[in-house]
Amino acid sequence: RGAPAATGSSRRSDHQRGMTTTLHLIDYATLVDATDDESTRATVAAAFGPDGLGVLAVTGVPPELTEKRLKLLGLARKLGTLPGDELARFERPELYFCAGWSRGREKFRGKVDTAKGSWYANGLYDDAADGSADLKTRYP
Repeated sequence: RGAPAATGSSRRSDHQRGMTTTLHLIDYATLVDATDDESTRATVAAAFGPDGLGVLAVTGVPPELTEKRLKLLGLARKLGTLPGDELARFERPELYFCAGWSRGREKFRGKVDTAKGSWYANGLYDDAADGSADLKTRYP
């Protein structure tokens, strides 16, 4: 494995109306072997913050993950097409739908958005409860 690309690199492109958007990039090795948490967080914040595009592209992903990614994408479709009563088992209203499955809980242009479904997870922590049994019981 070569040296990780600098966290926070980006590519700019011209938008049709003369605006510029920035696609933020982060190297896979940087994510896995993060030694500069602040830089990584800054990259994520720039990508998803108020002026961000809402996309963070990961470069240098090992080829052996391709099969797993394709399997996961297939499972995403399978999940999204389950009957509503089955999907409801994965909803977490007590967490304001910030974890688990969500469809039709957000508004787009003032109307309930049922055109997409989302699976939310906490990508910053393996254990968001930091080992607290009480928190895990209250917010499983």
